[in-house]
Amino acid sequence: MSAQAEELAGKIVGIRFESHRLDHWLKQLREGSFKYGCGVLRDADDAFDPMGVLAEINDADWGYDTGEEAYTIDGEPMHLPVIRAREYLGIGPEVHTRTVMEFITAMGELADRLLSHQQFADALREAISREHYRRQRLQATIAEQRERDYPVMGDRYGYGRERIEYEMPEIDWRSDRSDRDVIMRPRRIGRLG
Repeated sequence: MSAQAEELAGKIVGIRFESHRLDHWLKQLREGSFKYGCGVLRDADDAFDPMGVLAEINDADWGYDTGEEAYTIDGEPMHLPVIRAREYLGIGPEVHTRTVMEFITAMGELADRLLSHQQFADALREAISREHYRRQRLQATIAEQRERDYPVMGDRYGYGRERIEYEMPEIDWRSDRSDRDVIMRPRRIGRLG
C-alpha cells in the first residue's frame, strides 16, 4: 500500500460516503478533463485541486477572492467547507464535524504533495478499500467471539441460550495493533427463545 493511501485511510475511518457520488468524483478525476492545481480549490487559471473538482461537478456557487487570486466556495478558497463536503459526498449528520474537517484537511495536504488527479484518485480508492477490509475483519472477529461466547445450556435444564451483544470499540487504525488484539466487552441482554 502506498504511503499516501495509508495516511488517508486513517482519516476515513467512520466516514460513510454515498457510493454513486464517490464513484462519479473518482471517474472525473481519472478522466483528466480538469487541469490539476494545488493550494486552492480553483485558481484564476481554472486549475482545480481534487476537492475543487468535487465542487465543480456538483455545480458549486463559486465566488472570487481578488486577494488570493482564487475562486472560493462560501468565502473559502483553500478548503471545501464541511457543509459542502457533506452535501457533495453524501456524508450524514451521524459523522462528527471534526472527523469531516480532519478528512478534508488530509485530502488537501495529500493533493498538495501529488502531481495529478489520477494519483489522488488512486490513493483515495486504495484508502477506502483498506478501511472497508479492516471493517470486514473487525466484524468477522466479533462474529467469532459471539460464536465462542454464547453459552449453550440445553433445554433439558430449562435454561435456553443467553443472548450476548458486543459494542463496536473505537479503534485507531493508524496504530500497529492487530485486529486480533481487539477485545470486545460482552453485554448480556437477556435470553433467547
